[in-house]
Amino acid sequence: NTDVEQIAHDKMGGTLLKRGTNYDIATIKNERQRIADNINDAGYYHFTKDYVFFEIDTFHNTHDVDVRVKLATYYDSVEFKKYTIDNITIVQDYNPDQNALMQSKKDTMQLGDYTFLYQKYKFRSQALLNYIYFNKDSLYSKHDYLATIQKLSELGEFRFINVSFQDKFITDSVYKLNCQITLSP
Repeated sequence: NTDVEQIAHDKMGGTLLKRGTNYDIATIKNERQRIADNINDAGYYHFTKDYVFFEIDTFHNTHDVDVRVKLATYYDSVEFKKYTIDNITIVQDYNPDQNALMQSKKDTMQLGDYTFLYQKYKFRSQALLNYIYFNKDSLYSKHDYLATIQKLSELGEFRFINVSFQDKFITDSVYKLNCQITLSP
């Protein structure tokens, strides 16, 4: 058993597939995404639903269908590596109408493990951290990614919000992501 298989197994209590219900392709697709999301939340940034598949058995000549969840077996690939967050940069006043040179001329402020870049608009940086769910050295989590976007959107201060990640090679056994949060007031 790999860590990924163990996570999928441990989270089966929340399965959308229930004994005695009708076979439904939409439920199968949703279950596939649910499993991938749980694995993402455990730090597996590159893991996607494409690595989850199902064996469907109708051999018994009854109206029942046996469904088995399977995961892809190439565990040495990057999709099966656990990532932690490294640098976190927040660009507070991104303007898509400015050229790259103007965008690069920003002031920098360091607040704990967070780097803030701004030109004119300076949102209260400490307050902004209440809406960012990533911390340096924490495992990547799709849930934290979505919660960050949702909470920043709820502020009503930004027209555009983008959270992006970039792989950062450390060693063959340490996988890190740089996170950039780009906000356009």
